[in-house]
Amino acid sequence: MVAPVAEPQTVAAAVPALAAEEESPTFKVSGSADIEADVLTYTEDKRFAHTFSSTFDLNFDVKFNDNWSAFVGIEADGLEAYPDFYLNGAYVQYKNSLLAVKLGDMTYAEGAFHYYRYDDATYYAAGMKEQSMRGVELSMFGIQAAVGFSANENTLSFANYTGDQDVYAFFAHLAYDLEFAGQKMRPYVNYKGYDLDTRDGKTVNKFRAGMFMDLSFLNLLDIHAGYGFFDDIVTKSEPVVSHTFLIEPTISKGIFSLTGSVFYALLAENVDRATGIDLPERFYIYAEPAIQFLNELKVGVMGEYHTNSLDDDRTENEFAYLGPKIYFTPSKFITMQLFGAVILPLGDGDGNGTIINFTQDDDFLFDMGAELIFNF
Repeated sequence: MVAPVAEPQTVAAAVPALAAEEESPTFKVSGSADIEADVLTYTEDKRFAHTFSSTFDLNFDVKFNDNWSAFVGIEADGLEAYPDFYLNGAYVQYKNSLLAVKLGDMTYAEGAFHYYRYDDATYYAAGMKEQSMRGVELSMFGIQAAVGFSANENTLSFANYTGDQDVYAFFAHLAYDLEFAGQKMRPYVNYKGYDLDTRDGKTVNKFRAGMFMDLSFLNLLDIHAGYGFFDDIVTKSEPVVSHTFLIEPTISKGIFSLTGSVFYALLAENVDRATGIDLPERFYIYAEPAIQFLNELKVGVMGEYHTNSLDDDRTENEFAYLGPKIYFTPSKFITMQLFGAVILPLGDGDGNGTIINFTQDDDFLFDMGAELIFNF
């Protein structure tokens, strides 16, 4: 008797591992929100002025496989309750054990402040506030090199083309992250060509350079400090450059802490001709001793002095700032802050302060407000 022949079995074709990975990218969503309301009370005519500050960041990280990923960032930032949203970067990245390459829209900032009044790098920085470009970035051995075209609001574009100007702005950024024994240093240079000068509408070549560092000593003292160089007229024979210096120490011991910040800008005698810096005043000093009463509760006292001007010869708008600040942190992702302070004018005031306006009729001002910050 002949045994029956077995039916041939069908074997499913194997799906390549790469295709399977690309069909199922992994997503990571993160972000933060920072909302603040502030009320300023003037003694002259008992006037009140309230302001809002709102920042919202939403970031999408997508991983396609071990080497390829992508990023998209959306941000809303402004001095109002409901600011407009805008794109804050979108790029694809290839990364291996040696290097990383990004292609798309990227944003760079250098020398961001820890000091609460200027800690939004969208508007303020001791070295360079946020600057965006569309191009390519290469990172290797701690070196970050990027080149492309500027994508900022002051960049020449077809919208403001007059027929006799180039309609692009070169952008180059180079930085080096150096770390040894837990100490971090970051020198950088940035160049933008054919950018619009907001003072006269002409095109200028902007150059930024400097170095900022984060140092730590004995689990007791942390220092954030550095230097920034600003030049908006690179091709001119006599450029009017500006220099900035920042030091921000923090001392912590047990329940006690002391946070400080000192900033100084060296500008030309003629401020109108000097290269602008990314801060509305030339000098300030801030110190805040604090006590951590509970894991969730910290209370500090803010003491500050502000020149409230970019002009070294103008002292009528200087003021001192003194008052308590309460930090409530119910979760590591949530912080609530309450503050109140008295503002003491150190001059007559002419109503042209760069951060707070007052006149000679204002003997003092009250400032109070609340801030809510959460991350996810």
